[in-house]
Amino acid sequence: MTTIASNFISKKTGVWKILYWGSTVLAAFALAAIGAADLVRDPKVVEGLMRLGYPAYFATILGTWKLLGSIAIIGPGLPRLKEWAYAGMFFTLTGAAISHAVSGDPLGQVLVPLALLVTVMTSWVLLPVRFGSRRRVTATQHYAAWKVGEETVGADGVTSSFVHKS
Repeated sequence: MTTIASNFISKKTGVWKILYWGSTVLAAFALAAIGAADLVRDPKVVEGLMRLGYPAYFATILGTWKLLGSIAIIGPGLPRLKEWAYAGMFFTLTGAAISHAVSGDPLGQVLVPLALLVTVMTSWVLLPVRFGSRRRVTATQHYAAWKVGEETVGADGVTSSFVHKS
């Protein structure tokens, strides 16, 4: 494809790659920092957990999983492990937001884990490869090809022709 669609896709994919790595590094760094604070049982962390009704040892469990999840999403390969790490981050961050909301904490404390969740989900959505060579951008490639009326090959190897009719 050397037409408008291929230019759109290559630029879009380049932008997606930058957004993916930016959000992934930010999410991994934030969760690793929070996980490290959990593991050393920072007094503020333990006090916050106790106030929310969780036992102090919960910090060690959460800290371990946050650090391992951060390593998993940054590391090469192992797509299934990455999926599990993203799922764990989703549950941890939504659980934190819900815990803060239910305990009557100020809105700011509810929004912090949700803001980090947006970063994590951005990384997950833009994850370039899932389970082999299939790419998440395939639907966008199909759409871009459809818009200019040309042939494209899907992730499943099927060639599709799209003709745009105005």
